[in-house]
Amino acid sequence: MDCGNKALELIYEAVVSGSDLFLGHLDLIFKWLSLRLCEREIVPTLVRLLEVLASLLATCQALGYELLDFEAALLVPYVAEKCGNTKERVAAAFKGVMEKLPVVYPPKKYAAFLVRALKSKNARAQAGCLAELARVGSLHGAAAGDNCVEKSKAGSKAVLAMVDSKDATVRNAALDVLMVSKARMPTRRTTLPGSRTASRCKQLEVKMPRASFFFVNMCVCVYFFCTRGVGSILTVPGHRYFTGC
Repeated sequence: MDCGNKALELIYEAVVSGSDLFLGHLDLIFKWLSLRLCEREIVPTLVRLLEVLASLLATCQALGYELLDFEAALLVPYVAEKCGNTKERVAAAFKGVMEKLPVVYPPKKYAAFLVRALKSKNARAQAGCLAELARVGSLHGAAAGDNCVEKSKAGSKAVLAMVDSKDATVRNAALDVLMVSKARMPTRRTTLPGSRTASRCKQLEVKMPRASFFFVNMCVCVYFFCTRGVGSILTVPGHRYFTGC
């Protein structure tokens, strides 16, 4: 990965020069950076690459430039796939990049990339994307994470599937996304597809802490009350935690 350090510094010089000429070549720059992200990891070089990328995105923000869809598609999926790095320096550098992405690209579209990245087999990447979804949802609300999770059937199913993950970090991150979404729009009915059956609720009860299970069951019971009447709440496993029945 260290073979392209000179090219990386040339990109950095172009970005900080004050000229906007690099904007016409963002697709090539993003493609090159994405390929570098997929190379064998050398921590100092990877951190420097992410610092340059963060500077590039900050310059785009300063110039009022919004990434085009095809430009984002060349970069965001690769950042999402690699964001679960366990090394503190690298994780901080990825965080710096991801904080700037929803500023130069519509948060709703950015969140959609994060949801698609949940298909990754890498648990660290899944946890990183879920944490980012929660962060974006808390900052941008209905314009981003909430819209993608609550209104999108595929998005809600993807996040809920992570609640059943064998990895505790992924499970907790998925619960954070659901809680942020509900906190931003408490009056919205949360259907939580897949949680309406007894077997599903029993799985959640086993795998989740009591406080988290309380939240999910409350959402399920609210849905049953609104659609089937108060008597149907008694059919939901876990209703006793807050109904006393």
